[in-house]
Amino acid sequence: MERWARVANGEEAFGRSVFNDSKGDYGKTRDRVFDKRDLPSELHSRRHGYAKMMYRELYNEYTSGKLVYCRGVYAGIYFDKGVLLAVSGQMGHHRYDVVVGYLLSDT
Repeated sequence: MERWARVANGEEAFGRSVFNDSKGDYGKTRDRVFDKRDLPSELHSRRHGYAKMMYRELYNEYTSGKLVYCRGVYAGIYFDKGVLLAVSGQMGHHRYDVVVGYLLSDT
């Protein structure tokens, strides 16, 4: 199984270090490329920043004109659904509501 993900501008060196420093066997004998214990601890915490950077970078490529409106305390804030789906696909979970959570976070 092969999956490509776009690297956010300025994060190329970090992305390379994840692969170069890992003990992963790249899927030859396990279901996963990496064991979570082999990944840098800050990798998951970078997802918020990645989502925000990718939304900005992909906005012109994937703008669909279909808007997703936030409710509750975030009422009045909206995002383009096509861009959310593109970012979500890059992140590997295909749930745009998770991306919205990242975009609304302060971290």
